[in-house]
Amino acid sequence: MLLRLPLLDLTPLPAPFYELAKDVEQSLITDPEKAREVAAKLHAATDTAQGLHRAYAELLLARTLLSTRQWQAALESFEKARKSLLALERAALVAHAVLGRVYILLGTGQYAEASAEAAELEAQLANGPVQAMEIRALALNAIAYAEYAQGRPVQAINHLKEALKLREQLSPIIIAACLCNLGISNIEQGNYREAIYWLMEAYRAHPDSNEDRQLELATLTNLAYAHYLAGDLSLATEITQKAYAAAGEWQSYKVRAYSALNLGTYNTELQQTGRARSYLQEALVLSQTQPELTADAVLRASILDSLGTLEHQDGNSESALELYTRAREIAQRDELPAVEALTQLNIGRMLGQLGRPEARAELERALELAVAACLFKEQFEAHTALAELTAAAADWRSAYRHQQELTRLKLHLLEGEHERQRKELRAELDLEQMRREGELSRERLKIEVAARERAEAETLERTQQLAQAQREVVLCLALAAEYRDSITGEHIKQWFVQF
Repeated sequence: MLLRLPLLDLTPLPAPFYELAKDVEQSLITDPEKAREVAAKLHAATDTAQGLHRAYAELLLARTLLSTRQWQAALESFEKARKSLLALERAALVAHAVLGRVYILLGTGQYAEASAEAAELEAQLANGPVQAMEIRALALNAIAYAEYAQGRPVQAINHLKEALKLREQLSPIIIAACLCNLGISNIEQGNYREAIYWLMEAYRAHPDSNEDRQLELATLTNLAYAHYLAGDLSLATEITQKAYAAAGEWQSYKVRAYSALNLGTYNTELQQTGRARSYLQEALVLSQTQPELTADAVLRASILDSLGTLEHQDGNSESALELYTRAREIAQRDELPAVEALTQLNIGRMLGQLGRPEARAELERALELAVAACLFKEQFEAHTALAELTAAAADWRSAYRHQQELTRLKLHLLEGEHERQRKELRAELDLEQMRREGELSRERLKIEVAARERAEAETLERTQQLAQAQREVVLCLALAAEYRDSITGEHIKQWFVQF
C-alpha cells in the first residue's frame, strides 16, 4: 500500500524563501536526502524568525524527516509546526501537519491510533473548501492503509472508493495512488481481475512526467503480480521486465530488487534456469549492498528460498537444502510466519526426497505453521507430502488421516475458487455500473455546462439591450435639450459619443 504527501501551497512565501521551499518539495520524492539537507538549512536560517516563515520551515523539515523515516524527529517537528500554524489560524496547513502525524503512526505500526486520527481529520474536512479535499482523500487512503495492514482488505477497499468519489478535486498523482492501493487491496482479497482493472486505471491516471516514478513502478510491479496470480505468467513476465528496466534507469533499487526476484521466480516456472539464476543473483546482491534493502528480511528470505527451488530443479539437493535452511533462519529471526511455513515445507520435502528420517518431523512442523497462518495451499502440499511419506513407511493410519484432510482441503479450495469467481462476477457488474454512472455524470455535466453557457449568453444579450436602451434615452434627451439650447444639446451628444 502506498502513502503520498500532498503538495504544500508555497505562494504566501517571499521570493528567496519560495525558491528554496520549492526545491525541497521537488526533491522530496526523487531525492529525500537532498530534500532533508536543504530543509535543514532553511530551518537553521529561520532559527530566530517568527510567524509564518518559521512555521513553513518547521513543516518542510518535518516532511523530509518523514520521507527519510526518522520517525521521532519528524513527530517533534510536525507537532511544533502544528502549534505554530494553529496560532496563526492557518487551518489548511494544520491539516498537513496532522496528516504527517498519521503517516508516522502508520510507519511505526500503530494502526488503530492512525486510523482514529485520520478519521477525525477526514470528518473535520468533510465540509471544508475544495482545496481541502485532497487532504481529505489522503486521510481516507491512510485509513485504508491501516485496515489493509490489519488484514481487512474489504474495509480498505470501501475507504478507497470513498476517497475516489472526490476524484474531480484531486491531482493525478493522488488519484493514481488511490487507484493503485485499490488494486493491491483486491489482490489481497483474491479479486485478481478487478485488481488488474484498477491497476490499469492507476497506470493510465499517472501523469506523463517524472513527478513520481516510484508510484509508476509500484503500479507496474503489482499489475504484473496480479496477472501472475490470475494465471497469465507470460504477461506477468513481460510487465515485470518493463518495471525492472525502468527501475534500473531511475535507480529505484527496491523495485529493481523485487522485480529481479519476481523475474527469477517466473523464469524458474518457465524452466528458464539460466535467466532465473541471473535475476535471483542480482536481487541477492542488491539486498546485501543497498542500505535501504539490508534490513528487508522478507526480500532476503524470499530470494534464498527461490534460489533453493532453482537448485532443487537443477538436482543440487544439498545446495538447495542449505539455501532453504538459511531462508528459514531469517524468517524465524524476524517472525515471518508465512515465509517460515513455505521454507519449512521445502526443507521437509527435500529431506523426504533424500530419504532422511527427520523429514516427517519437518513436514509436520510445516503443517502446523501453515495452519496457524491460514495458508491453505501450503497445508494441502504438506498433507500431500506427509501422505506419501507415511504410506511409504507403511503407517496406513496416518496416511489415511492425511488423505482425509486432503479431501477436506480440496473441497475448501474448490469452494474458495467458486467464491472468488462469484466475487469477480460481482466486481465486473459493479465496474459496469460505475462506468454507466460515470457516463451519466459526464452527460449531466455537459447539460449543466450548456445551460450555464446559455444563461450567460442570455445575460450578455439582455445587458447589451439595456445598454442600447440607455443610449437611446440619452440621445433623446440630447435632442430635446438641443431643441431648447443648441449648445447644451451638442455637449450631451459629444459625451454620448465618448460613452
